[in-house]
Amino acid sequence: MEKLTEIGFEKVGNWEISKKDTSVIEHTISSHSDRTDLIYAFVSDNQVKYIGMTDSTLHTRMGLYKSGKNASAGSTNKKVYVEILSLLNSQKKVDIYVLSNVALPTYKGFRVSIASGIELSLIEHFQNTTKEIGGLWNKRGTSSKGTPKSPKSETSKRDSISENSFC
Repeated sequence: MEKLTEIGFEKVGNWEISKKDTSVIEHTISSHSDRTDLIYAFVSDNQVKYIGMTDSTLHTRMGLYKSGKNASAGSTNKKVYVEILSLLNSQKKVDIYVLSNVALPTYKGFRVSIASGIELSLIEHFQNTTKEIGGLWNKRGTSSKGTPKSPKSETSKRDSISENSFC
């Protein structure tokens, strides 16, 4: 958790169980709800539980988890919805953090997404540092056996792709 805030994540909201229907989760977001291209994290008990990024606005992305109750069984939205609801039912808080105030660089006039570039690295870092307590909910950044991928193997794959793709 300390690493998360150290690199610039800030708390912007939280998840709660709906007062009208205990199978529904609701989010509150105090800032950045209309921004896109953000990296966000769900944190409970000072432990990072999930890291994702937005293609749409933060508010819209959180709404997809809220509607995860009705999503297909294998979807990320369904899996994360179930995990959030489980924590909330256990009387645990689930906070929403975002990495904000990141300058959006350009390359020859094209915007470069920092979120796309750093998301996998953050998942791998927190997957490795939290594996003794169950790891992250993320499947991306893990092997098919559910264990964290080694950063070296990812680098080797990229190097191999780079060497072979542009010959």
